Amino acid sequence: MNGDEHIQRLGKVVGNLQSLEFGIRGVLANLPGARRVHSDHGVDVLAFPVGSELPESDLTDYASLGKLVEMFNREAALRGAKTIDARVVVLRDALAHGRTYAKEARFPLRLVKFDKPRNGKVRVTYSEVMDHAWFDRQRDLLNDCMDAVRSRLES
Repeated sequence: MNGDEHIQRLGKVVGNLQSLEFGIRGVLANLPGARRVHSDHGVDVLAFPVGSELPESDLTDYASLGKLVEMFNREAALRGAKTIDARVVVLRDALAHGRTYAKEARFPLRLVKFDKPRNGKVRVTYSEVMDHAWFDRQRDLLNDCMDAVRSRLES
């Protein structure tokens, strides 16, 4: 794998994670009792310029991906619908808080994440080589998660 391919594949993973989060928010925002941005259904939160202030809603709140997956899966379980694999949160956290390196200046890189320090020590919580097989596994995981979101909790 060369650098360009690595960058392209990593970009797809990150883009899919961002799409997944927004998709989960969209499903949750359309559930009965959801907090809406405005009383008018269908307000485009993406149309507001930087600096705009919006009320907190299921689309705009600061919930983490882990919390969103938990809420989605709780609703999915109640409806007998497909759930989201929680491993996607581990992937997202590793990409957001991990570090990449290679022993030599070439690809593939290794992604490593450490836990918060305790008593002067850290625990390794993620360590994977981002090779072709890793990217394929992440693509499959994300596709499966997006399938659950596309089901819109309808069963």
